Amino acid sequence: MSAQQVQPPHDDEAFRLYKANAPFEGESFFADHLNGSLAMGKSLPPAWDAKAKALNNLILNAPHQKDMLLFRAMMDGYVTRFIMNDELVYPAFMSTASDEQSIKRHFAL
Repeated sequence: MSAQQVQPPHDDEAFRLYKANAPFEGESFFADHLNGSLAMGKSLPPAWDAKAKALNNLILNAPHQKDMLLFRAMMDGYVTRFIMNDELVYPAFMSTASDEQSIKRHFAL
């Protein structure tokens, strides 16, 4: 693969583990365990840290618009501790949608 080619996310093991919330390294649910550990500030074992870094690199290297409004539904009691200076500083990975209707189909806002 040349330096200019970018591997599509669906071919990346970390992406597949996260999307499927599949078993990994003795845990039943990859995304749940990874996000729970990150949100609680736990240090990650080397294999988990490598997958978190791979996911982070996929996000950082993904093509995107400069300014984009994203939507996410979360319970107030859970998210308020992650709001600082009117900005969300959630330390874990978070699923979002670029259109509000995607969220409204699953949550009553």
